[in-house]
Amino acid sequence: MRFKLTIVLLLANLAVFFILWRLEQPVERMPTPAGPVPRDFDPDHVIIENKVSHEIRELVRDRIGNWRIVKPVDWPANDYAINPMITDLQLIEAPTPFSADDLAKSGESLSSYGLENPELEVTLQSGKSKTVTLEIGGHTPNGNSIYLMNKADRLISAVDPESLARLVTPLKDLRDNRIFSLPIFDIQGLSVRTLPAAGPAATQDIPQRVTLVKDGDQWRLDTPVVSPADTGLVDQVVGQLDNLNAVDFLSPTDAAGAHTGLDSPFMRIDLKGESTQTLLLGDHVPSAPEERYAKLDSSPTIFTVNAAQEPFKTLLNAQQVLRERQFLNFAGDKVSTITLVDSAGGELRLQKLETGTSPWQILKDASGATVPITADSDQVKGLLDSLSGLSATSFTSDAAGPDDLHHFGLDAPRWKVKLQADKAITINFGTLVDKDTTRYYANVEGSLSVYEIDAIPHFSTNALEYRNRVLEAQPEGTQVVSFKLTRLSATQPEGEVLDNYTLDPQKTNWDQLLKDKTEGEREAIIHLGESAKQFRVDSYLPLPNHALSFAEPYETTVDSTGGATTPVPWVYRLEVGVLLPAVGKDAGQNLTLTFYFSGALTPSRQIGGTSDPLPTAVFVLPQDIIGDLRGLTHELNQPAETAKVLQEATQPIDTRPPAIAPADTSATPTPATPEPAAPASTAPVSPAPVAPAATAP
Repeated sequence: MRFKLTIVLLLANLAVFFILWRLEQPVERMPTPAGPVPRDFDPDHVIIENKVSHEIRELVRDRIGNWRIVKPVDWPANDYAINPMITDLQLIEAPTPFSADDLAKSGESLSSYGLENPELEVTLQSGKSKTVTLEIGGHTPNGNSIYLMNKADRLISAVDPESLARLVTPLKDLRDNRIFSLPIFDIQGLSVRTLPAAGPAATQDIPQRVTLVKDGDQWRLDTPVVSPADTGLVDQVVGQLDNLNAVDFLSPTDAAGAHTGLDSPFMRIDLKGESTQTLLLGDHVPSAPEERYAKLDSSPTIFTVNAAQEPFKTLLNAQQVLRERQFLNFAGDKVSTITLVDSAGGELRLQKLETGTSPWQILKDASGATVPITADSDQVKGLLDSLSGLSATSFTSDAAGPDDLHHFGLDAPRWKVKLQADKAITINFGTLVDKDTTRYYANVEGSLSVYEIDAIPHFSTNALEYRNRVLEAQPEGTQVVSFKLTRLSATQPEGEVLDNYTLDPQKTNWDQLLKDKTEGEREAIIHLGESAKQFRVDSYLPLPNHALSFAEPYETTVDSTGGATTPVPWVYRLEVGVLLPAVGKDAGQNLTLTFYFSGALTPSRQIGGTSDPLPTAVFVLPQDIIGDLRGLTHELNQPAETAKVLQEATQPIDTRPPAIAPADTSATPTPATPEPAAPASTAPVSPAPVAPAATAP
């Protein structure tokens, strides 16, 4: 009895242990379809057959998940259209399916539900063994649902028509109309081959080929000439190719009967990345002349593209359009020497210095003499900028021989510019006069290329062109302590003092000292005084052949346009006293800076001159100095000749515009009453004849 009890208890314990063990195991859940297509069914092949129109659409998904249309045309599919269609099928809800095998019991048949001859049949395949086939019939009596049957289990469901709507999406919406599918950031090469003309005659001609290769971030031409390409433009063309769309697709039947011209394509475009994709362009489409037949070299499908759009217009002339037009490649900060040589043999050499406020000096003038003069950094930079910015309007030749160089005036150039940077560069500039039209050309010595340019930059072997525009800079901390402006005349040897002020910096300042002046006069005096410490000129004029004397007129042209010179007297003298900063234990030194100025030659032109202790020079004044002087001298704004006419006039001059005649021409108009002219200025007038007003050079 006790043995039997032990056996029962042992069996009970085993049963409890088994129950506890099973409770701890994860529950195996078998996937159950919520509708005709299991939700975990992942198709890679879809066939949609329209039983009415007999159209078959076949789609295949590749290893990386991209869909492709196989029928009725072979072309990449639009994944954004295909994937939602598959998802809709997976999510079809069928709450109360019923079996087709039970229809006979109720006296019905498949035709009652439109399933005996269904309008659509959809086959979904996953791999080689799993297949789901759906047949789509008619609408329910209320029209809110549509009948669908899974061909395998013959279960019929009434489903929402919206879940099947994408099955009849227009074919054009299922296609990816983009022609090229390479990732744009992977594209490293672009090649285009064109025939001079389309059609049978073109097959006799040699194709023109242009090849571009990307080197880092920059593009270059490799064929037919090795040259830098315009990287921005090439990137733009590559982007346009990447966004290029097909307009329409030809069915195999239509393609077989069309004269596409793709056997001898008008244009061949290769895009190269990890793989190469090639687009062929053939003849024009008769019904749409702006379109051409096209195909990818790797696909039999023929389509049309709008060949009148970019990038095709650019690629037709790729060698000219995509080539870098700025043909000089040098780093301006690396240039150490600039030599300018004109056609007469005159030479000017500029050399970069290691130190100094201006890092450039003029080392040699037109005569070849060594004349170290501080050069103006802005002028030298402008010269280098004009060279680096040279742009070809056309690429005239890439194989220029001696006869070509002679023809373009480059064997005996008008200008020769030599740059010494990381390497020596010599640029020749020539001209060609053809039927009264002058054309300008340039080439780099050692290269066979000749470039046409808009114009030759302004070069000069005149050292004054590049002389430092600041006459002499006084040390930082220099103070202006006196200001004296004198009008000179033959009758007053010492001149007439217009303004004379001396400042004691310990007791007052210039604003207080000039408190009786008008605001404009006060600003002019202060500005002139400060300008004297670093006097900047607009441009330099040649010094006379003899010693510069401000007691006699200076010979110059009035308006800088050339022609006969005119004696221009010195009318004003400006003396600015400055106190230089103390150096160590030495007190600051007083220095008087003296400037001589002419009268106003034109409203915008006035000259000046200086001598010891400033550098000896004659120059054109900048506009701000002209304005300051006019505000202090009250010289008329008119040119000197106009002022002279006003002074000598015996009758008042009516300066108003002519009166407009009244509408009734029969009436006698009343003459306008003349107004008296402004009082003549007491300022002496330069006797120089004056040309019409001209802007400062």
